Amino acid sequence: MKTAKLVGEITELYSGTVYHYCLSEPYLGYSYLTIQSMTDGLVESTSVYGSDLTGNPLDWDELFGSYVGGLDQELAIRVAGYSLMR
Repeated sequence: MKTAKLVGEITELYSGTVYHYCLSEPYLGYSYLTIQSMTDGLVESTSVYGSDLTGNPLDWDELFGSYVGGLDQELAIRVAGYSLMR
C-alpha cells in the first residue's frame, strides 16, 4: 500500500492551511507533496503540488488529487492513490 506521511505544517508564505507530506513511493516523479487548502471568497479548494524535501513546490501546476469544493487534504491524498499514515 502506498502511504503519505505528514512531515509538517508550512505556516509562512501561503494562504490557508498547508501541509507537507513524504510519500512511500513517488507520485508522478515526486517523492514529496505540498497540499494547500483554502477558501477564496465562497469557494473552497484543495491544491496538490509536487515539492522538494523542505516543502517548496517544484512546479506550480496542480496535480491529480486537487479539487474545488472542499478542504479535505486526506481526500486529496486518497484520490492520488495514497493512504495517510498517522
